[in-house]
Amino acid sequence: MRALQAWKHCAEIDSNFQETPGDAALESARQFNNSIADAVTAIPTYAGAFACIGGACEDTCCQNWNIPIDRNTYENYQSFENGTLRAAFTHYVKPITLAMSSDAQFALIHPKPSGTCPFLNAHRLCSIHATYGEELLSATCSTYPRTLNEVDGQIEGSLFLSCPEAARTVLLDPFFLRKSGSFSAKQVKYSAVSLQSSGASSIHKPYAYFRSTRELLFEIVRDRTLPLWQRVLFIGSLCSNLDRLTSGRADAEIPKILDDHRIALSDRLLHRSLNDIPAQPGLKLSVFLKLTKARIEDEATRPRFLEIAKLFVEGSGCVPDVTLQEDTTTFVCAEETFHRPFFASAPFILENYLVNYMIQNLFPFGRKDTIRDQPRSIFDEYILMATQFAWLDTLLIGIAGYYKESFGPEHIVKTVQSFSRTVEHNGYILASIVEYIKSLQLDSLQGIALLLRNE
Repeated sequence: MRALQAWKHCAEIDSNFQETPGDAALESARQFNNSIADAVTAIPTYAGAFACIGGACEDTCCQNWNIPIDRNTYENYQSFENGTLRAAFTHYVKPITLAMSSDAQFALIHPKPSGTCPFLNAHRLCSIHATYGEELLSATCSTYPRTLNEVDGQIEGSLFLSCPEAARTVLLDPFFLRKSGSFSAKQVKYSAVSLQSSGASSIHKPYAYFRSTRELLFEIVRDRTLPLWQRVLFIGSLCSNLDRLTSGRADAEIPKILDDHRIALSDRLLHRSLNDIPAQPGLKLSVFLKLTKARIEDEATRPRFLEIAKLFVEGSGCVPDVTLQEDTTTFVCAEETFHRPFFASAPFILENYLVNYMIQNLFPFGRKDTIRDQPRSIFDEYILMATQFAWLDTLLIGIAGYYKESFGPEHIVKTVQSFSRTVEHNGYILASIVEYIKSLQLDSLQGIALLLRNE
């Protein structure tokens, strides 16, 4: 119901841009463009306005995860008096191996055999919060689903879409970037990741040009004169050129690279050349069926994603005794008949996904010095983003094919959220995505184009 109410408001806003000529359409387009431009000129803090819905959440974060806690929180939990909390701490909270630990990642809260957090009470609420208040929560529990990054001494906040309410907040509001909020000192101390890595790396990143690069990236995302798949491919062209810079001395070329891409964005000849790239839906479907199959076969994958995967397979026509050609025909029909018309009427949904991803991952330079995020080249960061986007889009085509005319925002939120929870928190899976694309020799702009294009 919450998703439908939010969707009704957003659809009314965006329908002006899609269907109504004249002043109303121009005003809607202007507001949308300004909402993304806000993230360039202002510090993104929309995550600070996020409010957890607690026991009403349909996929609680207090289940099926080992939850890292910081050293200070671990020491506070040692003072629990005898009783339920003390017993839960003794049985389920264990320090991380000394060689792997840090003040920010000092111990793990292990789930109970049922999969739930040992501190979750009968009302699906945190018993630590209920007893002691928010101050005693770990940095992880008080921060999630927020992601905090420090850029030029300022804290930015985005949202993990693995949280259903966060997914609704980002995906269903064309102007989500205009929301603002603040972050606690505990969240900032233990959770903020600096743009520039403190460790040595052989991978050159032109950090001084981060904001000007981001500005162009957001311009590309919001340029609806190009289909979205072409915009994502155009971002790859920019990343490819930035990736060729191998030293600080070469950074002087960056303003020209950015200017050249900004000019090319309005080049109609370029648009026509992109249209000449062939669609290969059979290849696209095959690649993402294999990636999805790997997650289905992983016993750690949660039932919510398994359900989405099952509907995707059925909606794509990938059922027993059906040939690949028949699979592809069904898949193409689902995209043309249900997926494409829906996203033509609500283009901001997938655009919002990309913008949040870029803010969260400091794209295209990437987050470093965390357990989950590994140093990658700029183009490898692009491969990771574009592949996840194409995989998610492929899932949504199958889901649209399953639900047909009733395909709507609640299905999109569930698909994105379950995908994010399954894939985005696992460093091994993220690394395997890049390696898999490289093994197929699709790690080029031409290869990524084959994964992105639908029509």
